[in-house]
Amino acid sequence: MKRRTVLTLGGIAGLFAVSGIGLSLQSSKPYPHDEDSRLTFSARELSILAAIAETIVPQNKDFPSGLTLKVAEGVDTLLSKAHPDAVAEIKQLLMLLENAALNGLTHFHPVPFSQMLLEERTQILDGWASSPLALQRKGFKALNGLCQSAYYAQSSVHSLVGYDGPPAHILPLIVAAARTDGDP
Repeated sequence: MKRRTVLTLGGIAGLFAVSGIGLSLQSSKPYPHDEDSRLTFSARELSILAAIAETIVPQNKDFPSGLTLKVAEGVDTLLSKAHPDAVAEIKQLLMLLENAALNGLTHFHPVPFSQMLLEERTQILDGWASSPLALQRKGFKALNGLCQSAYYAQSSVHSLVGYDGPPAHILPLIVAAARTDGDP
């Protein structure tokens, strides 16, 4: 191989590497939230989670969206009591989904997940749900389960699905579980 060919190929590879790094460093779409209420996630991670929640539970005529009901904050609260290793894995999953370079390679759309339109985000999550890669399928199941749990746990959704709320004999257990000090 000629020296000129090697230098040209090396230059092209370097350009791709720099482009990939640049894509990976794109910022997330800002998500307005109360800074003092965050327990587990950074502002960026909460923004990504809010985009995921809106995608998993979109607005329709009968139900408010996951974004409207602040599902991201609900997941943040839920995971504040989870094992640190589980939280770290969810955070890695969020950053993987947000990575514009990876989105460009796998979905031909080099934009951070949180900056995509709802239809584009839906396509990406549908792809993860049916992916041949177990990591993507498991990641989708985890994010979907967390968002659905935080959404349907809200009392404002209970009446929309015809649920009258927990039975009276269970309410003391729910109140005790919600205490931060752990005392029943």
